[in-house]
This record gives sequence, C-alpha cells and structure tokens, in this order.
Amino acid sequence: MPRLLALCAVLNRYFLLCKTNKKLPLTAAYGNASLAVEQSTNMQESEHKSPAIPASPQPAVKFQPVRFVHEKGSQFRTYHAAGVWGVVNAESEIHLNFFPEYPRLATGAIHQVNPTDGSYTGDFQTEGITDPNYYVVVRDFQCGIVMSVESAIRVRGVLDGFIKMAQQFLADRKARAEQKK
Repeated sequence: MPRLLALCAVLNRYFLLCKTNKKLPLTAAYGNASLAVEQSTNMQESEHKSPAIPASPQPAVKFQPVRFVHEKGSQFRTYHAAGVWGVVNAESEIHLNFFPEYPRLATGAIHQVNPTDGSYTGDFQTEGITDPNYYVVVRDFQCGIVMSVESAIRVRGVLDGFIKMAQQFLADRKARAEQKK
C-alpha cells in the first residue's frame, strides 16, 4: 500500500507538470523497479516519453524481523470483567464496555449494642438495598474499548486460543480429581 501511494504521488506530480508545461525529470522508486518520467515543454512533441521500466530490476528489499517491546503505560489498569455491553458505531467500529457484576451494596449498616454495657449484640440492620420488586445487581462499567473489525478479529483469535487452553486445563484437573477417588 505505501508503494502504491508513492506511485500515485509521482503520477499526480507528473500530471500537474503536464498542465504547467515545464520540463522537469521525475523519478520515483516503486517496488523493485524505478519509474522515470520526463515532461517535455509541449505534450504534442514527438520527444515526449511515457513512463518506462528499466531493463534490469533493482535489488530486492531485504526485510528484517520485527521486535515488539511490551511496556505498561502509567495509566495501565487491570479490571475484572464479568460481562460486556457493546455496540457498533457509525464508523463500523466495535465499542465494548466491560463490567463486573455484584449485588447492590448497602448504603449503611446499623449495629445493635447492649444498652447497659455497650457490647455488640451481633444484630445489625442494613439500609438502602431493598427493592420490593427486584433483586438488584449493579453492573459497574469500568472500561470501554473501541476497535476496528480487523482488530476485533485478532482479539477473537487470541480469546479462542486462551479459551481452548483454559478448557483443557479444567478438563485435565477434573480427570486428575476423578483418578484420586
């Protein structure tokens, strides 16, 4: 793709020079071949040359291995995710919001004490968690991730691999527990 963009830039420059009737040589590398374009003062002249590819190709580019260095940024956090809620946005990106789930916490607690000596009686009463119609569960959204479809496919591949490993680990542990019986 970068080579194609370079070629497009050279051709765009070539066509701009055609409009101004200037005589300027243009050369750009494209892949293993070099593209040379010469603009004459008049497009109708017979000396006008079209792009030519040289007879002998340039040596192939040698690609080197790529090393990725993993570092945790200052804002890195680890979150427990019990679930995810998501949507596909207008740019076709996948927006996922991760959350843990837990029963709603009490807003307060009243501990009963013995009025004569002030000792704890063991009785307490919670405040602020009751809902007569529902069992309340809190989904505490802590992290949102937006990714392209391509990135989501790669993440799915990583998750598929880890799920297979975890399932194998659980199956092995269950088999060892049954052998001990």
